[in-house]
Amino acid sequence: MLEEVKAVLEHLLAELPPDSARLNVYRVAKNDGAVIELIPTNPNAASIEVHVDDGADYVDLSFGERGGTWELPLESRYKNADKSQMLAEVEEMCRAVIAGRCRTSRGAFWLTSRIDVGDFTYKLTDCPMFGIPFSKRVYAPYVVPLRSK
Repeated sequence: MLEEVKAVLEHLLAELPPDSARLNVYRVAKNDGAVIELIPTNPNAASIEVHVDDGADYVDLSFGERGGTWELPLESRYKNADKSQMLAEVEEMCRAVIAGRCRTSRGAFWLTSRIDVGDFTYKLTDCPMFGIPFSKRVYAPYVVPLRSK
């Protein structure tokens, strides 16, 4: 699964303008799989992390500094997805993050993360969360489109 997810993120990186993002792959301590990160150069854009456990048929996808983590396919919109469907969903979610269609909001004891893919919104709320409450972060796209004159 690691190589398939890495190929998806490499493909997305190849579609971006040069120097707008970089790919980072590293092993997790205690042989707990690997993480593939897509890290934008735009500081207002959200990074993407996909964690793949060794030998597992699922992945964990998160974005930004403190975004929620979706375990796919369990927390996806396609609950019984096969591997190719799950990889397609990872690509859809990553494309939305790259386009800046993701955000987080903090309440008193919770953090809600959202990714908008077309007319569907992936939403995940983590409780309890402590720290500075009542904030909202809307991430920017990796590449800001040029304005036409």
